[in-house]
Amino acid sequence: MERVFGNFPWVLRTQLPELAPHRERVKAIVLSEFAAWSPVKDQYSFPIQSQDEFFGLLHYKFLSECLFTFQPFTLHPSSRSTCFAYVQNHERGASVWHDHLLTSTINGVYYLYVPDAEGQLWFMFRETLLKVTPEEGWLYLFPRWLLHKPTPQRSPEHRISLNVELITNECPLARDDQARW
Repeated sequence: MERVFGNFPWVLRTQLPELAPHRERVKAIVLSEFAAWSPVKDQYSFPIQSQDEFFGLLHYKFLSECLFTFQPFTLHPSSRSTCFAYVQNHERGASVWHDHLLTSTINGVYYLYVPDAEGQLWFMFRETLLKVTPEEGWLYLFPRWLLHKPTPQRSPEHRISLNVELITNECPLARDDQARW
């Protein structure tokens, strides 16, 4: 796990190469569910319905990285292993500032498919804007309270990110620097 922004302790990332062989199959699953999805107003992502083993493996890797990164914690009974998909291209996207205060403690975003390096992930901390260009096959972690948004991209191909969340009973503390999440 590495920090994305130098001394800023609240955005971390790690590469998950073991998930790469599943990319094309999972991309087809997500795009199929996306085509069938009927969003309601202000809904930008959808829960994955597929029982494909990939989604359980992704959540397991996310949980494992969190257990390695943070001091011991316990999961709240309402913590779920559901994956949500956010799919965007040059015609469809929602660049909306948001947080996850009501749904999680620790957030993870795995970038399954990134066809366009112009589409970024922005974070806002106090008055500081932090920008990262997501990389395919990487999992990004950040706390529930950190404002963030995906930015538009120019590609007609779909950028696919898979969102995973944990709800813990404790406020997570990073093992390396004691940063409170």
